[in-house]
Amino acid sequence: MCSKVYLALLISVIEFSTAYSQKDAKRPFPIIGDSIENHIFTDLVNYPKKQAAINDFKGKWLILDFWGYSCGGCLASFPKMNALHNSFKDRVQVIMVGAIKSRTGAHSVRELEAISKNIYNRLDKLYDLQLPVAFDSVLYLKHDVGSLPHILVIDPQGVIRAKTVRIDSLQLSGLLNGQDVKFEYNYSYSEHSNSENYDMKIPLLTSGAMSNGGPDTGFLYRSLITKSSEDHPFTSAVDLTRDNSRNVKQARVEVFHCDLELLYRLAYFGRIWWDNESYNLYSNWSMKTILETADSANFGDKKRKYSYSLIVPKERSNGNYLMSVMQSDLYHYFGYIATREKRKVPVYTIKVRDTLKVKKLISTGGNPDVSDGEMPYTRLYVRNCPFPDFLSRITSSLDYDEPLLDSTNLNMNFDIDVKANMLDKYSVRSAINELGFSITQGFKEMDVLVIKDKKHDSRAQ
Repeated sequence: MCSKVYLALLISVIEFSTAYSQKDAKRPFPIIGDSIENHIFTDLVNYPKKQAAINDFKGKWLILDFWGYSCGGCLASFPKMNALHNSFKDRVQVIMVGAIKSRTGAHSVRELEAISKNIYNRLDKLYDLQLPVAFDSVLYLKHDVGSLPHILVIDPQGVIRAKTVRIDSLQLSGLLNGQDVKFEYNYSYSEHSNSENYDMKIPLLTSGAMSNGGPDTGFLYRSLITKSSEDHPFTSAVDLTRDNSRNVKQARVEVFHCDLELLYRLAYFGRIWWDNESYNLYSNWSMKTILETADSANFGDKKRKYSYSLIVPKERSNGNYLMSVMQSDLYHYFGYIATREKRKVPVYTIKVRDTLKVKKLISTGGNPDVSDGEMPYTRLYVRNCPFPDFLSRITSSLDYDEPLLDSTNLNMNFDIDVKANMLDKYSVRSAINELGFSITQGFKEMDVLVIKDKKHDSRAQ
């Protein structure tokens, strides 16, 4: 009898050890095609019950959208995800999963929970949210979530169908109709993309191996356009506006995962992006593209991405030359006519409204400092800082589609304390008004990229 008990116990120990070993060897992140593990949410809002399990949602599509308080893109996506929830709630369950544990340990769990819930409450007041929100870091760590936003799309059978950074109504409708829908892939924290094997020392789509007639890196000049691939790295900063920039010195331009508008913007302005930290560009170059085409679908499709590589002789390399070659490449492949023209475009302007109030903001000295307050997005305080520095910080909170230009002519340092809901541009604008400034909308002539069809071009005749 004892031997039977001992044998049974030994078998149990072996089975447990094997299971533990397999679990320990398991990769720390899910991949597409995995079945989602069950998990119980214990802190839910906007849901009939305080608790719910993932298995409760089988039979419906499930979208888990992981967010964090410091992710601006996550916070900006709440109204869009709320609209998806309202449109598809009969067949799709959306849950916004807020992390309340930091990988860096910068905040305690209690502090993060307070911050996350405070920010959610303000978003709720702004957008009248109806979609369920879970405050849960266990699932965040269990699924090895890395960069945010991080969205898992799970089918009614509990199988992960996508790991992505965004989802829209067209993609969701496609899934519900049984279509094969493409998503931009998002990697887990411990997951390595193929692009990590990319060697920046050699050009795109070359191996350095011998080919017919010699090594395939033995060219003197080369340009290449290709569809983006997971093997391509993320686009690094490119600057063709300065002849002492890295790109001009190396006589090489490489950008990856760019939509068509970004490629044309780089070719005609020498940069993909600029903000008010480069104020001369920000106040004179518009990032709005004017489309005068019969069909603008190619420019509206932000999911259609390209990579571009250009290498020219170093002795001929300068910013204008690199841009002109890129312009020619885009013309010959895509066929659009692009010009950089002066056009009047909408802008916002900040001015002094009350001189006496503004005078009181002139700095009394001290070490320059910028503070966001004890609770994020509740305040912006700058001490002994130039007005353009303050304007640069406040512009992101105002979230205007058009640039905010400085017409104050203030050239001294200021101590400015903006107490407002920094997630609400109307609250921020009201607070700035109380400080003695005004923001008005108008027009300014700026450099603009204009895209036309080939038929308008004399070269096509």
